[in-house]
Amino acid sequence: MANNLSSNIGNNLIGKLFDMVRDRLMQSQRGRWILSALFLVLGILSAVFAATAPTASQGLGFGIGAALFLSLGLLVLVGNIVIGASQGRLRKVTADSEARAKQLLADGKILPLPPLPQQQPQGISPEDLAFVETNANQLQEIPWGDQVTCPKGQERAAFESAMANVEASSGDWSKLRGPVKVFAGLPRPLCHVGAAEVMYRLSYLRGRLYAPVGLRQGLRFALRAQLHTPQQPDALVVQFKLLSASRAAYWQELATKTLDMLRQVAPDHPRLPKAEMTYREVRGEYDEALVCADRVIALANTPERRGLALGGKATLLMSLKRYDETIPLFREAATLKPGDPWIWHNLSIALTELGRYQEALDCNERALSIMDFGVARNQREILVRKLAEQQGNAQ
Repeated sequence: MANNLSSNIGNNLIGKLFDMVRDRLMQSQRGRWILSALFLVLGILSAVFAATAPTASQGLGFGIGAALFLSLGLLVLVGNIVIGASQGRLRKVTADSEARAKQLLADGKILPLPPLPQQQPQGISPEDLAFVETNANQLQEIPWGDQVTCPKGQERAAFESAMANVEASSGDWSKLRGPVKVFAGLPRPLCHVGAAEVMYRLSYLRGRLYAPVGLRQGLRFALRAQLHTPQQPDALVVQFKLLSASRAAYWQELATKTLDMLRQVAPDHPRLPKAEMTYREVRGEYDEALVCADRVIALANTPERRGLALGGKATLLMSLKRYDETIPLFREAATLKPGDPWIWHNLSIALTELGRYQEALDCNERALSIMDFGVARNQREILVRKLAEQQGNAQ
């Protein structure tokens, strides 16, 4: 019994040692070659022992071992050859891509990827950054364009439809799942343009505040689109939006260069005026921003897009404290897009600034009935307090 126990312990230790050596060897290409050679040598030795075994049963055991080791050796050998070939192709693709990027950069057809700003914009919490970074990592893992599922000839229509759904998401990021699935099934470069647009939305925090880590991931997607098709207009527009969303000087410099490119290759792109409106606002060029806002409204070809355009202009006017002018714009936008919580929330803020607290509270409750979000809850607390103070003063 003691001998059996000792034998079992010995076999277990040998098995664990074998597993450890095998796992270590499989971690590198050289290790896999060594493991393959080891299996083949063990197979040959087992075959020799099988041929010289004194009994038939021992010969059979060694023969089975020889077949097993030789099979494993050949399997690892073939796998190593396949992996080596795949790695070689990947290295070549990477080298070709890097060479192409350098050439396009030298020719001025693409712009460099900017570094993250040295200082985070004020008002961004670690929780905000973690949320955006998680979304960026998840989008990065999606095999964009690897499996095209969109029927041939319908790519542009599917892309525009998904883009419209992204524009209409209005803070409800669960609505982005559908567009992400559509974009992932589109061919390059449209799939990467869609990914950049989604990342732009997911980088938004509040007001005019965006998380730079998300914006930069969006720029990576836009760059992939342009490596496939240099100066692709849709890619340039989303790149312009991503760069404009940061106030960092170098980002703004690249945004200006992107706008110059767009004026050369696609001056009438339907999404350019809205992107330029943000660019002008960030730079404090408010008159030009309002001109762009009017162009966005004029180009809106559906009630929903007109609602978004009106809300955009009203938000711009609100940042200029021109609250009286925002009310009719927000009200029309709310009529066209009654399910947009942000339109109702912004209308509530504008009414609050004008001292119309009961109307503001009604709009705030409408916003919260559509979506429960923190800034609207905070606004409700402010309004309840102001109404109580107003009633107290009246008495």
